[in-house]
Amino acid sequence: QAIKKVLYGTALLTPAIQKIATALLRGEVPGTWSKKWDGPEDPNAWLAAVMQKKRALGTWLSRVSSGSILKGRLDLSEVFRPGTFVNALRQQTSRKLGCSMDMLQLLTSWDEADMKGCALHATIEGLSLQGAGFQGSKLVESAPNAPEFTPAPAMHVAFIEKKKGRD
Repeated sequence: QAIKKVLYGTALLTPAIQKIATALLRGEVPGTWSKKWDGPEDPNAWLAAVMQKKRALGTWLSRVSSGSILKGRLDLSEVFRPGTFVNALRQQTSRKLGCSMDMLQLLTSWDEADMKGCALHATIEGLSLQGAGFQGSKLVESAPNAPEFTPAPAMHVAFIEKKKGRD
């Protein structure tokens, strides 16, 4: 928007705006943008990914507002910082169980039945496997001529209390 204002004569060119414009003209993602989110290296792809995530976050926001964020599948590629979501799940589980976050360990499973008894759990989709795939419910090594990445089934994640004497 700052570049647009300069082009329309409604703002002055500052060194910061010039630096961003120069990077874009070179076909590079400006450093100040990369600091906010480490996306694709091509500026057009970076902007497209930001817009895609912005649209998806609207859906996430409505699910949070209605209290249904954990009721359906979540695609962590739709958020800027997936680790923040996982950490929030850990924090909410800690609050629900009344224990410290340090007393929790991550539980993952391909089978939702393994999540029974968990205070909270999320179902994550859009993951990929490298060098392996599923044959039925078995994880098998990929054939030499298979694609490097294969789609993974939805994965279920939760945090549970650590067992005494086990870290």
